[in-house]
Amino acid sequence: MKGFLDMMAAVNGPKLADLSLEEARASYQAMHNIADRPAHDLAVIRDLSCPGPTGDIPLRLYDARESRDEASPVVVFFHGGGFVIGDLDTHHALCTEIAALIDLPLVAVHYARAPEAPFP
Repeated sequence: MKGFLDMMAAVNGPKLADLSLEEARASYQAMHNIADRPAHDLAVIRDLSCPGPTGDIPLRLYDARESRDEASPVVVFFHGGGFVIGDLDTHHALCTEIAALIDLPLVAVHYARAPEAPFP
């Protein structure tokens, strides 16, 4: 972790807070593309959706097992990014790692982000 934080501190250029919304989102995605570990291979990675108050909410299901013999708990994951940046793709590798390590299904939620949504 210290190595990553040192690398980020050494990067020249504007900070996320100084960028436009579009630039900040693109920069956040680029940081993940550079620093993210490879995604784990899982039996199930499936894009889904559920109805929401302003339209469908994108979801992604991760599971190390193709099927389960009985009902099991499910981890619900809300990506980081201060409710402004980040999405299912920026946290994809992390979700595969969590699902592989805990051997439980994980559902990642791509909530509507601010400022487009006043109450993410």
